[in-house]
Amino acid sequence: MKNPSLAKMEFNNFGLRLGKIFFNLAIFLLIFCVCGMVSLLSTAFLFLVGAVVTILSMGTIFVYAPNFWNSIIAGMNATANFFSFVIGNAYIFLSIVMALSIASIVILALDRQNKHIPRIVVASIVLVVALLMMIFVASGVIA
Repeated sequence: MKNPSLAKMEFNNFGLRLGKIFFNLAIFLLIFCVCGMVSLLSTAFLFLVGAVVTILSMGTIFVYAPNFWNSIIAGMNATANFFSFVIGNAYIFLSIVMALSIASIVILALDRQNKHIPRIVVASIVLVVALLMMIFVASGVIA
């Protein structure tokens, strides 16, 4: 039969790893949401790059790449589709980010052996940023 203190220590190690996994997932999903919301700017940036390349090459780009504008438009459509997907599901993604951040803060704060102050601070910042993004999406600033 196992020692009860050993079983408790194993459960604490499992909980600590789970808290770190939640922390990493929250950061990943927040970056995904930020990239999705910034992809609208990348659509405009792609058009600007295409226009600048056309002007600087004085039209010779069409000799070397006959489908140049078709490629630019395809890239713009891809980033616009990504933006609409992220904005359409922003409440889901941001809610998951907030839940994972809160869970990682609680789990990491309950560890009595090690102090996880940097992770807790970063998870708190992720929580605040996700909350601000949720307010921006709800108020229509990003739509």
